[in-house]
Amino acid sequence: MMEHRTALITGAARGIGYEVAKTLAEHGANVVLVDLRQEEVEQAARSLRELGYEAVGVKCDVTVEQEVSKRSTRPSTGAP
Repeated sequence: MMEHRTALITGAARGIGYEVAKTLAEHGANVVLVDLRQEEVEQAARSLRELGYEAVGVKCDVTVEQEVSKRSTRPSTGAP
């Protein structure tokens, strides 16, 4: 269902956001976890990778337009 698709999930370092990311990954999506907390979002992505899923964590405050623009225009860093 989600194979070869990439899902971006905000608030994904823990709680509902993390569970949504995990569920999407279980259904074949590559996931980009976005959160305000750098260490937590990296750990969440690492946890999903350890389960065999394609996941990357990105620190970004989606309420700040400049941060979103910066993240969406930088060169590829291996994100799914």
